[in-house]
Amino acid sequence: MERIKRAVVGVGINVNNPVPEGAVSLQMLLGKVSLLEVARKTLPAVEEGLRRLLKTSGNSG
Repeated sequence: MERIKRAVVGVGINVNNPVPEGAVSLQMLLGKVSLLEVARKTLPAVEEGLRRLLKTSGNSG
């Protein structure tokens, strides 16, 4: 198996924007939401997940 050398990770979260039919945004569920607060609470979990991935794949991060 080849080692992962690079990865591009994207996360899509509908916060306060209009969304297509059938989709929801945090604003629709919770009212007005701070994009900065969503980033502050979400990014550390994404970073931790990436660290765990790198650790289990044998790469250092």
